[in-house]
Amino acid sequence: EDTPTGRDFKRLQTSIRSLTSIGLNIAAISKNDPSIEDDFKKNKRFILNYKIFTSVMINLDNKSLNIANLEKNIGFNSDYYLYIDDSVFELVNIFIDHPYIDFILAKDASHTLSQLENLCFFKKTIVLTDDISRTENIKKLLNQNILRKKFKSNSEFLKNINIKLIISDINKKNFSRVKQLLLKSNQFNLTNKRYSELSELNFDTHPVNFLCVEYIDAFGSQGIISVICLIENDTQIVIDNFVMSCRVIRRSVENMILKSVLLNFKKSIIGKYVKSEKNKLVEDLYASLDFKYDSECDHWFMSSEDANNINTFVNKVEFKP
Repeated sequence: EDTPTGRDFKRLQTSIRSLTSIGLNIAAISKNDPSIEDDFKKNKRFILNYKIFTSVMINLDNKSLNIANLEKNIGFNSDYYLYIDDSVFELVNIFIDHPYIDFILAKDASHTLSQLENLCFFKKTIVLTDDISRTENIKKLLNQNILRKKFKSNSEFLKNINIKLIISDINKKNFSRVKQLLLKSNQFNLTNKRYSELSELNFDTHPVNFLCVEYIDAFGSQGIISVICLIENDTQIVIDNFVMSCRVIRRSVENMILKSVLLNFKKSIIGKYVKSEKNKLVEDLYASLDFKYDSECDHWFMSSEDANNINTFVNKVEFKP
């Protein structure tokens, strides 16, 4: 509509759509009659048309529940979300259940656009290949969730998607992605070390050995999804930190990474869990894999001889220099 309000809405939609070019995903949650989704799909005039959205949830459920379902479907916790709504009531309810979510109260299109442009979240100086491909990768995960329902169990599903990991040393090509994972991973982060001193000038002389892990399955690559940080001595490997993207959690990927380190280095592993506000997800990781706990040293350990006791659905692992 060619009115001041209509032009404001057009500018707002254009601004939001432009964020997809730097790897942001857009999802829609509407408490409405599900039948309107068909009308949304047919309407090609919207700048934010149906195909732009990674996920669209139109139902009569509580919006907070839909955000929880979105977290589960795309593998990103709500502390990575910016939520926009014109209802104070909805924002309060969502904030109670998702206290780390960021939000904007949309008073009108002009005000919302101003708020959006003033936020620092989207002012990226570096856009990685992994950022640009994130939307495509998340859509692969959503397609996998559809396929998963055709199997009797999650285990059966994982056995059939041919998971492969490629483990390689940090290098100039993958450095930016490694640094990004170390700085941004919160839920799957065993010791919360960020290595702020790490740079392209010192990674090859750094005392920590940084190994990055690429994930591939029958649907394609998810890119580099994990970094494990090792300190090696004559008899053992110390895991200084271990981070992983939430989008591949519960696929036994972490099991295979630890198993591969044990088998490749042929040394015992020592690891710690340092509790933070957000990493409760991994507090039982070592115990679940039958690592032994040393209460005097406050760490977990496993010998390389026990590596084959770690179960995983990963079909293949390849080490690259």
